Amino acid sequence: MLIRSSELSDEINALNAIYGENTVTVTFHNHHHTTIVLKLPNLTYGFLLQIPSTYPNSIPRVMGVDDLAQSRDLSVQQSATYLHACIAAVHQPRSVCLYDAIDELAPILHLQRKQRQYRCREDAMEVLTEQSIALRDLAVRAKSRSFQFQSNIDDNFPGVSDCAACMEPFFKIMMTNLQCQHSFCRECLHDASPLY
Repeated sequence: MLIRSSELSDEINALNAIYGENTVTVTFHNHHHTTIVLKLPNLTYGFLLQIPSTYPNSIPRVMGVDDLAQSRDLSVQQSATYLHACIAAVHQPRSVCLYDAIDELAPILHLQRKQRQYRCREDAMEVLTEQSIALRDLAVRAKSRSFQFQSNIDDNFPGVSDCAACMEPFFKIMMTNLQCQHSFCRECLHDASPLY
């Protein structure tokens, strides 16, 4: 399929050279956007990305994954959200960003796999703490970049929300929603729990 953007075409060729043939495949292309499947090593599914025709000036959007059955898996949904945040954290207008986003996502996926492997509660908790720190940093950087380039965090990052107490961004999976519909990070909720 012919891609009009030389930057995107070069980036796809580079990613396929680095990670292996068919890491990136183009599934759709028109004047408005290009849809690609990004299949990373060690994953049984590929991420569906919509690349605007104005890329690299505009940010790519992660639409989900290419496997309907796996798209229902919570960890797969989280991985898609994390990739979207990685893209936001590294994207700069006039610069391609997919390689850098993959590089950002790799340690998070590694921690996800590691957490599933541990049987010992203490080892799993250590990995969970490490993963929480990495995800917290990613959420902050993604939101900061979105404000820097004046994009709307709620539209672009449905998986990121601000804590009602500390007002810091967190992935929704790391927050607790109360009946009043306010969301709190676990740390703020823990600090407030003696009051209730």
